[in-house]
Amino acid sequence: MNIVKVGDAYKLGSDEVRFVSPKRVRRSQPEATFSIHPAQKRTRGAQLVQPPSHSVPVHVPNRPARFPPLWPEEMTAETAAAFMNFATTRQLCQAIARGEAAPPTSYRHSGGRIECLWHIIEIRKFAAQRHGSG
Repeated sequence: MNIVKVGDAYKLGSDEVRFVSPKRVRRSQPEATFSIHPAQKRTRGAQLVQPPSHSVPVHVPNRPARFPPLWPEEMTAETAAAFMNFATTRQLCQAIARGEAAPPTSYRHSGGRIECLWHIIEIRKFAAQRHGSG
């Protein structure tokens, strides 16, 4: 079998074969059938804690509570949350805002950030006062 080109068509034996590129179809824009709502701001509310002798509230990141092998005298938010039986630091900050947990007793600068600290004696005093035994 031989293929012979005749004009813009090709002939194969007795049959004629045309190679034609498909027409381009213009895609139409889909109609918007949904409404767009502006994004709402996420509030952090209770994640800001005011340590004593510090003029600006300190942001406490939401992290899980961390149980150390021994309870230290000064605790960060993660350790204080575990000591006061909260699952996360967010729950600790919410309890501080409601007055159900001891506020931080001091702060320190750590890695370019300000970090709240809780002293174990102050936490125990707060718990004793709350339950009326102190």
